[in-house]
Amino acid sequence: MDAQTNLPITLRPNRLRAFGALCGSLCLTALSIWMVARDPLIGYLGAAFFGSAILLSTISLFPGSSYLQLTEDGFTICSLFRKTTTRWTDVDRFSEIEIGYNYVVSWLYTKDHVVQETGARVSITLADSEAALPDTYGMEAKELVELMNELLEIHGRT
Repeated sequence: MDAQTNLPITLRPNRLRAFGALCGSLCLTALSIWMVARDPLIGYLGAAFFGSAILLSTISLFPGSSYLQLTEDGFTICSLFRKTTTRWTDVDRFSEIEIGYNYVVSWLYTKDHVVQETGARVSITLADSEAALPDTYGMEAKELVELMNELLEIHGRT
């Protein structure tokens, strides 16, 4: 995908992954309910935890519940119908970081952008970034970093 593409661009997460998470949560909830007879505390805790994962996985399958929208002004992350918009002018740079076995897109804010100091310090210490996308929206993290840095160069340096 090229940064010169007409904006806005809306990227959506892989629905197959969300469906896999739903199936896994269903299986683990059933296993937890089976565990109640052997160890009630573990069984009930597992059922509560994986039962909530069923709810979240189901919500993420609804159209419009999750996306990344790239515009001339910035980018909007929608996760579980909750939207957060960041302006290009507030971002210093995007990079790819590894969290566990996954690569994600992260970024640092400009010095002028006000962030939660404690949260930002913890995030920088743990991952060398101040924020990260929750998904790569069907792209490789490296590809998405390149696209977002191109858009940052075009629209963020005003």
